[in-house]
Amino acid sequence: MDPQLRNFSVMIVDDDRLVQKLVADVLKNLGFGKTQRADDGVSALKMLDGNQVDFIFCDWRMPQMNGLDFIKQIRSGKTRVNPFIPII
Repeated sequence: MDPQLRNFSVMIVDDDRLVQKLVADVLKNLGFGKTQRADDGVSALKMLDGNQVDFIFCDWRMPQMNGLDFIKQIRSGKTRVNPFIPII
């Protein structure tokens, strides 16, 4: 494991709590130090406002704001989120 991974912050955006847990567990086992979880794009944008994350894992189908609309919001540059943040 790369010790630098402990400094990376990852956000998992998915409406399925089991998927959130599975992805978080895999990231933890790989050595990533900090994960945040959101149930949809709306809550993720609220959480990202003022918080720094290094990259985002995002589901495509979610209630309230789907993955595509979430990505469009970030890439638009109209939020306080880095519009160039890597999103998977």
